[in-house]
Amino acid sequence: MASVDVWLTEHGFAHYAETFAENGVDLALLPELTNEDLKDLGVNRLADRKALLKAIAGLAEGEEPVEGASTADPPLTGERRQVTVLFADLAGLPSLLVQVGT
Repeated sequence: MASVDVWLTEHGFAHYAETFAENGVDLALLPELTNEDLKDLGVNRLADRKALLKAIAGLAEGEEPVEGASTADPPLTGERRQVTVLFADLAGLPSLLVQVGT
């Protein structure tokens, strides 16, 4: 990756490239940006800040999210457990209980 403007363009934020350049934000500085920093840079739209922070997190981890994949869902973690489910038809239960009681 050549520069921040290329990275921003790849993520659909080319309109912020000039602002980032004017403020000296380079690829090394990207992982240090916070929500407040993005506000200071003029990224006023919450959705843009959230999307940029997620893309920056992917850059910091060395992996890019798959294009078109939802990044809103957190990764699944935890343990898997087997579940047993019992379905019972209880519609005739009262009449059955009356018959058993007599």
